[in-house]
Amino acid sequence: MSDSKKKAGSAAVNREQKDRLFRLIFGSAEHKDWLLSLYNALNGSDYSDPDQLVINTLKNTVYLGMKNDVSFLINDTLNLYEQQSSFNPNMPLRSFMYLSNLYSGYVDQEGIDLYRSALAKVPTPYCVCFYNGLAARPEEETLKLSDMFTKPYKGESMVELVVKMININYGRNMKLLNACRPLLDYSLYVKMVRENVKNGMALEKAVDQAIDAMPADSVISSYLKNHRAEVKNVSIFEYNEAEHLRNTYEDGYDEGVNYGLKEGIKVTIELNHEINRSRQETAEYIMKKFSLDSKQAEEYLKAYWPEKEES
Repeated sequence: MSDSKKKAGSAAVNREQKDRLFRLIFGSAEHKDWLLSLYNALNGSDYSDPDQLVINTLKNTVYLGMKNDVSFLINDTLNLYEQQSSFNPNMPLRSFMYLSNLYSGYVDQEGIDLYRSALAKVPTPYCVCFYNGLAARPEEETLKLSDMFTKPYKGESMVELVVKMININYGRNMKLLNACRPLLDYSLYVKMVRENVKNGMALEKAVDQAIDAMPADSVISSYLKNHRAEVKNVSIFEYNEAEHLRNTYEDGYDEGVNYGLKEGIKVTIELNHEINRSRQETAEYIMKKFSLDSKQAEEYLKAYWPEKEES
């Protein structure tokens, strides 16, 4: 991996609280109609009054510099919407922690006494993660809290929480995207930023160009332009953050591959020694098997061939 890639990936990444474009678009009170459109698209409903939404997004929950994106109440359902630009299998536990805080606030707000003998009623949770990372993922998948438990239950889990992960990269789940124009516009905007950068454009210019290139009938175009400075700030942060996470994964992958190769060569040399192959035969064998040159093979033999068995 080049130094420039590493620099770009880490330049703007920190653990300070940062907003996200998804949250700016779907989590603001002034655009409840966009959030309602997203809810209707997901649930096949046709609610028309945005005032039925009660947005209760947590403002101080931070994970890798990100707030939880959008949570709201409608029709006795506590909806928790998150957006991720990198796959995170830990979403169920994160959602579990968010819901704990949200339910705590709900109990206080409604004056519910949990110590009474009567059964208290609380909204039903519905957790969704909108994924638009670069790694290939299915259109939809289900993440379960029980999959994270170190000791699986024999039978039904005593505690369960399910997160529905939906791929919203442009070109995926187009039925859903077409049913929610703000989501379609958001997906298209992210796609254009990435393509601009891929084509060699500087990140800041790539964001500017994407904002200006939004279709004339885009629902969110005027918002992007009127809040250009804030949109650019969060877009640049999110892009750098995604690159940082991807580069971190690639570094870890490379380290794992190198470690595995080293261990494989070590075991191969030891096995060749045990079956009485000569040192020269072993050198030729590992050169062919692991695509090594003679110098590399000699270095491994010096490290792993028994010192007193040099013949």
